[in-house]
Amino acid sequence: MDDNEGVYDSLDKPVYDRDTWLHGVDELLRRSVHYHVKYLGSVLLARVRGVSSTKEACHKLRVSTHSMHKVPEIILSISWKGIKFIDSETKNTVSEHSIHNISYSSQDPVDQRVFAYITKETDAPNSYCHVFLVHNKRVADEVVLTIGQAFEVAYQKMMKARAKISAAAFEQHLEEQDAAPPPPVRQASLKPLNQSLSQLQLGPAATPS
Repeated sequence: MDDNEGVYDSLDKPVYDRDTWLHGVDELLRRSVHYHVKYLGSVLLARVRGVSSTKEACHKLRVSTHSMHKVPEIILSISWKGIKFIDSETKNTVSEHSIHNISYSSQDPVDQRVFAYITKETDAPNSYCHVFLVHNKRVADEVVLTIGQAFEVAYQKMMKARAKISAAAFEQHLEEQDAAPPPPVRQASLKPLNQSLSQLQLGPAATPS
């Protein structure tokens, strides 16, 4: 698996093409896409190193949970706003991560049923890598692509909002200019000119011959 395959880098630089989108835009704008996954846990990151961090976290939790008889199952709810952990039994939201705090979604290169994403805590400087397991590679591929599409939809929505704000600010500027009184007409002072004329030394008038 190529290091850049199935990777999302940051909200400011989407890397997914529209040809890879799996869902209609309205599914992520007005609703959300749900996946049943096993939550292997999270790893506190001392320093975020992109895909290297997700690889290490996937390996660590894949090994540590291998002998567990029961791994918690949750519903991963993905939309343009972010990702929610929903309890599969009670349907209550357990945790929620804003799309602006998520980065580096990728699959484990060894076991591609495992995938992860990195999120920054809202009220703290800490970053965590959350790791999940699904029953086959195809589902993991779809989840990672869906996260990538959610980033792209959020990015496009943000750019449109910025454009509207810029257009509204420009229109307001034009309206303020129209409403403002015209500047006063500047009149040149004639005093210096009059002084100059009074200082001229005129010779005697010529007498007719």
